[in-house]
Amino acid sequence: MECLRSQVSSLYDEVLDYRSPQCFGRMMNLVVRNSQMSVLNAYLVLFQMPNAYIVMSPYRWRNLCHRQPKKGARPIATFFPFGPVEFLYEVGDTEPIPEMENRPAYEGGSREFMPSADDMERIEHYANPFSFSGDKAVVHVLLENVALSLPFHGIALDFNVRAGSCTGGYICVESKPIDISVPNGWDRRDSRFVIHINRNADDSAQLSSICHELGHFFCRHLTFDYAKDQCRDNLTKRQCEFEAETVAAIVLERYGLKTPSAEYLHAYIDENGLLPEVNIDVISSAVSKIQATLNGEVTCKTGDLYRNDADFAAFIDSI
Repeated sequence: MECLRSQVSSLYDEVLDYRSPQCFGRMMNLVVRNSQMSVLNAYLVLFQMPNAYIVMSPYRWRNLCHRQPKKGARPIATFFPFGPVEFLYEVGDTEPIPEMENRPAYEGGSREFMPSADDMERIEHYANPFSFSGDKAVVHVLLENVALSLPFHGIALDFNVRAGSCTGGYICVESKPIDISVPNGWDRRDSRFVIHINRNADDSAQLSSICHELGHFFCRHLTFDYAKDQCRDNLTKRQCEFEAETVAAIVLERYGLKTPSAEYLHAYIDENGLLPEVNIDVISSAVSKIQATLNGEVTCKTGDLYRNDADFAAFIDSI
């Protein structure tokens, strides 16, 4: 076990320098297709299997897709919460479970068994259940969830910016009254931040702008009196924008909203052909927090305000 931890740690160190546009693009594709996967684990998977498409644990393969790892299949080591590692398997290294699929497992020697087109569509759905192909009605629901969830982070949302199509929005330290849903009703207090959004943009563009600004927020590019020690103020503007764009692109593409990821990647390549140095752990955390916000899963005790505002935390605990 100690040897395994050392190997995974070595992989982690290599990941931190994984900055070529080609590698980063493959990571983006993998992490979008596999919505349960963190950015760091996506890099670890690609180091061990560069052409990986969909990867899951044996438990998820069995219970979601009625498949199992082939005999002798190569496991892929990834980090696991509260544990050392978790072993995953790529779809090409799995096969149907006979008693669950009513068909025999493939007996073709070394030739790869791949799922049918219908099976692959079902597998892709389980790997990324958030995808909805950019349906406008769902975008509207996500915007409603955001409006209800942002106060839990101490953020107000302002749609009063009137601008052209090239302007999305911006986030800033600003005080604005917000209503926060609490167990016994509503609590009104001042926000710590405000996201200003172009009211002339369509719903998809507004959602994209919100995700980008939340990328700045959760990547700790902003500071406030209660969280100065948390601010990553040693980053360049280029690094900040690249992290926020990366976070927004991953989140939006997981929901089926297409983004010009190839174009923005190209714009950040430096004279050495490398992308900006970023913090993979921070990006992973930001993606998870924004997804929870879009899904309406944030509560008064799980939001950023409760963690960082002692007065608000004391009020909630007293209810």
